[in-house]
Amino acid sequence: MLVTLANNHVFDYGLDAFKDTLDVLTQNHIQWTGAGMSIKEAATPLELEVNNIKITIVNFSEGEDLTTAGENPGVIE
Repeated sequence: MLVTLANNHVFDYGLDAFKDTLDVLTQNHIQWTGAGMSIKEAATPLELEVNNIKITIVNFSEGEDLTTAGENPGVIE
């Protein structure tokens, strides 16, 4: 299972809620892409292998009200 997090609502409830989201995903072994605690984490594609087929998923967002990842948490745009 995976989720894409680069969207204009991922920070609607603030940084603490974003961190909680990442914690819940990690605790439940759910992979994500498109956002993270740094630009490196947010920009890292998610690489999967399904039925011996390699799949790379990238997620980015363009829009208003984005918190762009840099040295701080955010999304990749």
